[in-house]
Amino acid sequence: MPNARTIAPTSTEAAKPTYQPKRGVIVMAGDEADQQALYERLQAAGFGPLRVVTA
Repeated sequence: MPNARTIAPTSTEAAKPTYQPKRGVIVMAGDEADQQALYERLQAAGFGPLRVVTA
């Protein structure tokens, strides 16, 4: 039987992050001014982290 060896993980393999599910809500704004006002209201209310998306 051949000599069995344990191969240590490479630094890249050891550094792989663990997947963490994330959840979010998308709110459609009428225009850029509405988007900014809504962002500021949500931020002031303590919601976050917030992301601005333009599509």
